[in-house]
Amino acid sequence: MRRGSWRPLLPALAAGLAATAWLAPASSRAGDPELEWRTFETPHFRVNFPDYLERVARRIARKLEAAHRILVPLLDYEPAEVAEVVVTDDTDSANGSTQVLPSNVLRFYAMPPFDFSPLQEYDDWLDLLVTHEYTHLLHLDNIGGLASVVNAIFGKTWAPNHMSPYFVIEAYTTFQESRGRREAGRRAGRIGSTLWEMYLRTAALDGELLTLSEAIHVPRRFPHGEISYLYGGYFFDYVARRHGEAVFAEIADDYGSDLLPFGISRTFHEATGEDLLELWDGMTAELTERFAAQAEALRAAGLVEGTRVVTDAETVRAPRFSPDGRRLGFFASDGYDPPALQALDLETGERERLRIVPGQAALSWAPDGRSFVYHRAEVYRGFYGYYDLFAQGPDGEELRLTEGLRARDPDLDPGGDRIACVLSAHGGSFLATMNPDGSGTEIVLAGDEESQIFTPRWSPDGRTIA
Repeated sequence: MRRGSWRPLLPALAAGLAATAWLAPASSRAGDPELEWRTFETPHFRVNFPDYLERVARRIARKLEAAHRILVPLLDYEPAEVAEVVVTDDTDSANGSTQVLPSNVLRFYAMPPFDFSPLQEYDDWLDLLVTHEYTHLLHLDNIGGLASVVNAIFGKTWAPNHMSPYFVIEAYTTFQESRGRREAGRRAGRIGSTLWEMYLRTAALDGELLTLSEAIHVPRRFPHGEISYLYGGYFFDYVARRHGEAVFAEIADDYGSDLLPFGISRTFHEATGEDLLELWDGMTAELTERFAAQAEALRAAGLVEGTRVVTDAETVRAPRFSPDGRRLGFFASDGYDPPALQALDLETGERERLRIVPGQAALSWAPDGRSFVYHRAEVYRGFYGYYDLFAQGPDGEELRLTEGLRARDPDLDPGGDRIACVLSAHGGSFLATMNPDGSGTEIVLAGDEESQIFTPRWSPDGRTIA
């Protein structure tokens, strides 16, 4: 594996200055004191997990070792230290994180993504998650040059690749998580997401693809925090098709050894013969041409378009007709005002804000057409961020139906006598029913580790659930 040119000097320098060495203590954070933690080791990872997540933790460990075998040769770098792995299930958000300072730590949440997500293209969610986070580690931990000398003396405190533009950091991971798209000719990862393709196609047809400067600084534009992943992934896909994937290992190695930060365009030029701006403009020109051809072909075939009834929101999700068909309830966010559950009168066009909610939410109308049940995120026991069910009556008062049950996607049966919903636990999901007051929960169908349950709906006669 490649290393910086300072590597041969490390033993002598470290020995000569060992007396002055220091290491800043790692930060710590308290968690649920009732959890019983366990640890096991594999050749390259030390895995820590609450005892009830052992099955998930062992699946992650197997996938990490498989990722190590695949990604280390691709990125031409192998970490010198065993990475700590922490597996938790304390949030209903599909995510993970990676740190390389002052040591290598990978964190994985057991919760899989919801259905309407750019993370929707996967066979096994954990494959995508593990590939994404371990690519981060191999990229950011590639440290050479003067930084490796400083780290040998003072402890691991400097990782030059951390100073890459954020879209470059996420480009590495989004590109690798979508590997199945390239190797098996199928949709995989976010580059394979039809939702993400729609984001870019809309921007291209409107002449609003981001410039390089805008992508570096992440403007307050849709899709906000996903901009670096979206544009970065497509950018690396473009670079790989022009210059081959090997350039990414070269870029990480060179930038990770640079004495001075922020010379990323120079690093790309040395690896590809083109500077960053040339490559970016080439990508946006290609996307513009590609999506224009798609639009022309679709128009020639004849477009079938609906009627837009909400035009001032960035995100509109989970629309539900009221029982009398006169109103449409939905979740909406414009990126500026707080997200909210809203109702639209289909005759007058008047909008009513039903309730401000933290993050995503979805409602189901009660038979009276004024009351409804809904899910939203809530803190549970001070340690967990879970979805729970709530109800709102005609007077606007909120009633909590569940607490810590991790329930979402509620649907009231036609008579208002039973709620169908999805429960989450340990990386899996369950179809459940309960009484309208949140009592009498009954699990009617359990998903397995590689399948998930979403958006249950009662049949009109209330006898079956789709």
